[in-house]
Amino acid sequence: HGGIVCTSSNASRVYDWAFEQGERIIFYPDEHLGRNVANDKGLPRDQVMVYDPREPLGGLTEEQFRNARVLLWKGYCHVHTHFTTDHVAQAREKWPGVIVMAHPECTEEVIGAADFAGSTSQMCQRVADAPAGTTFAIGTEINMIHRLAYEHPDKNVHTLSRSLCPNMYRVNLYNLYDTVRDLENAAPVEVPEAVRADARLALDRMLAVP
Repeated sequence: HGGIVCTSSNASRVYDWAFEQGERIIFYPDEHLGRNVANDKGLPRDQVMVYDPREPLGGLTEEQFRNARVLLWKGYCHVHTHFTTDHVAQAREKWPGVIVMAHPECTEEVIGAADFAGSTSQMCQRVADAPAGTTFAIGTEINMIHRLAYEHPDKNVHTLSRSLCPNMYRVNLYNLYDTVRDLENAAPVEVPEAVRADARLALDRMLAVP
């Protein structure tokens, strides 16, 4: 249906692309990423509405629905919505001078309280570029934070609050070994052509966005 894929690092550029195609965006599955990009774009709040698929017309009035330039699907990442402004305040009290970074799938309140909001790759780059001795408190999946702390022992890298993704946690050396060891006996994953073609088209559109 003319759609496109985005990640947290290119969502802003994809927003621009989408508005070049039409007057309204349906953004899913993460309402908070969509909200934070809309805020960055300066879109009025009455033009950015949360659409609840379980409610008639998304829980909106006809006027709200027609006036909305962005419809945010009511969905979220449980890892990133775990973080609160209290966590930010506690980090600042515990580590004076700390730089607080948050993933854009956090709530807009947490993004507003942080010093920097960015994708995984952007936060990793910030840590890599910082002078030795810099202290960070980061609001994202805890295993990434552990890796950053390991890779940059000259910096103080802390989690804003422990939040673990059980699905990402399955990606480990043991499971990788187990998969590779039995690869020739594993059942292949087959995607129907109708699904594959549309998914590829949406991905190709994303890769073509400058």
